Amino acid sequence: MTNPASDMLAPASAPARAGAWTALTAAYEAAKPSRTLANAITTAAGAFVAALAAGVFDWPRIALAFLASALVVAGACTLNNYLDRALDARMPRTAKRALPARILPPALVLAEGVVLAVLGFALSLLLGMLAFAALAAGFIIYLAAYGPLKRVSIESALVGSIAGAMPIVAGYVAIARVLDARVLVLGIILVAWQMAHFYAIALYRLDDYAQGGIPTLPAVKGARFTRIAIMGYCVIFLAAMLAMGVLGEGILYLAAMALMGIGWIVQGAVTPFSASPARWGQAMFRYSLLAILGVSIALPLGFLLP
Repeated sequence: MTNPASDMLAPASAPARAGAWTALTAAYEAAKPSRTLANAITTAAGAFVAALAAGVFDWPRIALAFLASALVVAGACTLNNYLDRALDARMPRTAKRALPARILPPALVLAEGVVLAVLGFALSLLLGMLAFAALAAGFIIYLAAYGPLKRVSIESALVGSIAGAMPIVAGYVAIARVLDARVLVLGIILVAWQMAHFYAIALYRLDDYAQGGIPTLPAVKGARFTRIAIMGYCVIFLAAMLAMGVLGEGILYLAAMALMGIGWIVQGAVTPFSASPARWGQAMFRYSLLAILGVSIALPLGFLLP
């Protein structure tokens, strides 16, 4: 996820010695398990949407989509840690990761990322070329485009959001085996959610990103502009969620998603603009976690509800 040429650690010292359990834990954390799981869950949500829309469940295929996505995302996250090791060392939030803290040697983390990604892509081929292509697109955009861009441009957030939308697309096409209107709307839902989510993080982690030299929307355009942008993406998120109702989701789904989306907008309105940007951003970030959980549950279940 970054420019490898600029990712050089200070050459002075060798990696710190670590016990077997510490090294194993560090290798596990290098794959960013919470992010990996979140992406795999959206893959499963996309697969369930396709299965429920068709009225046919292929449980082994759904499980395979979940596993393939998890391995590809874990590989991408691990490789991101390898490429971003120098940048991570400059940011307090990431300085304790395995490579900045010298718990693991870079070569081991690189090998871990490659193995995970290769396994994931091998499994995705069993799901068909559409699913493989979706995961490959996300993987390449995340590492080759988002990484270098985030160091120089605020547009990296949009690029990263497109990469982050690929798992739910992969899950859907793994089951539906076709590109249609639903997969487009699913992609918009994930992009809009991530943009609001990322900008909220940028508000309350502004100092951290500044120390890492990463340009963010609030640093470039200001906190007020960022708040307005977040609210705009919340509206797009709500509209896209409701659009799924036109594509077959039930009335109860529409009601639940209306409440979920409006709740996010209300959260932004009731947390005063007079509050500090960090406080406002943290409130919107926390609600974003509830929103994505609601999406992952409601999208599949909507086809079962009246």
